[in-house]
Amino acid sequence: ALIVLGVSLLVAIVALAFGTYGVREGRGGYAALLAYLLFLFLLTRVPEWIGFPVSLGAHDFAGFGDTPMLTGLFVLHILLVVVFLLTLVWYGTLLHAAVLINLGIVGIVVTVMIQYFSWVFALLDRSLAFIIGGLLLLVLSAALERKRRALLARLT
Repeated sequence: ALIVLGVSLLVAIVALAFGTYGVREGRGGYAALLAYLLFLFLLTRVPEWIGFPVSLGAHDFAGFGDTPMLTGLFVLHILLVVVFLLTLVWYGTLLHAAVLINLGIVGIVVTVMIQYFSWVFALLDRSLAFIIGGLLLLVLSAALERKRRALLARLT
């Protein structure tokens, strides 16, 4: 894994230094994506470094238990995913690329749905939280769809 990471970083640094980009913000976005991928690599290694049994596998510590550091890293990861997807929508509007806008919006919806259902099962005994979360998802999906249509209408 370290060899793949090293080669990937080397190729990415060369592309960052010598690549050409369609918009002025492209180089910064590419650097941020590289930083995020490095963060993901570190996130997968932190449990091992702090002594979490490697043999359990990723699915056994998906909830991260009561370890505040791992919970914080997990929340930071989710926030970075949402920021990345919003940036994808923003680049789609800069490049007038409907595909990027659609991918970003679909990614945001999928991310929110995954997090909603993963957290709702922990709160299932509190039905009010489930109802409020469902209503929030309905409002959010309607707003995102309206925004997606408006962005695509501006492009054509």
